[in-house]
Amino acid sequence: MSLKFAPGMLIDTLDRTLGRTLDLAPVPAASAWDAASPTAGAWRLPMLDDAGDEIGIVVADTGAVVLLGGTLIMLPEISMREQIADGQPSPPVLEAYAEVVNVLRGVVNNTQRNPHVVPGQLEPGGAGAGWRVDPQTRLDLAAETPIGAVRLSFLSR
Repeated sequence: MSLKFAPGMLIDTLDRTLGRTLDLAPVPAASAWDAASPTAGAWRLPMLDDAGDEIGIVVADTGAVVLLGGTLIMLPEISMREQIADGQPSPPVLEAYAEVVNVLRGVVNNTQRNPHVVPGQLEPGGAGAGWRVDPQTRLDLAAETPIGAVRLSFLSR
């Protein structure tokens, strides 16, 4: 069963969770990035069903990880820019980012007809082979922010 992603609810939940508007917006399928095998600087966090199988995944570039995690822990903008320049989010930022995705997982679970999912382990990399690029089972969000462009993708099997 494919997961459905509600863009408005996900964006609204992100903004409320982080206490500010991030201006993330859905990206048309024709402009989406290659979340399955992106170039360096991507992070993957699987969504597992009750049997422990990956049925969804969230892939973010380093900018999105730092923006979401850093905002949650109120990291100064200059520190966010430094982590993006280094290409390596700090452990507290990674933990905070994983918590933000966990909150978003609640929105996915509450979307009509979606199976229950729990977050897996955050690790570097893209989604990997076998993930669809069908716009019906994928949501790409992007924004131009003060710390640079950010991209975040939700994919379903």
